[in-house]
Amino acid sequence: AMGVFCIAVGDMGIAVKCRTGDKDALAVAVAHVLHAVVPHAWRRPDDWPWSVVRNDVGLVVGDRAVVE
Repeated sequence: AMGVFCIAVGDMGIAVKCRTGDKDALAVAVAHVLHAVVPHAWRRPDDWPWSVVRNDVGLVVGDRAVVE
């Protein structure tokens, strides 16, 4: 299915679904879930392109974030 990402951490399985199927938004959601469920299992790289939103000419016009 589009917009689904499955993760195995030890003996735990995690499935994250992004309703829109947007792969960039899914990356932000996966990072959020991993931090919430297993805080020390993953660290966001310094060069993290998926949270930045760019327009058609490449200018930064916003960012993606999980809103609770």
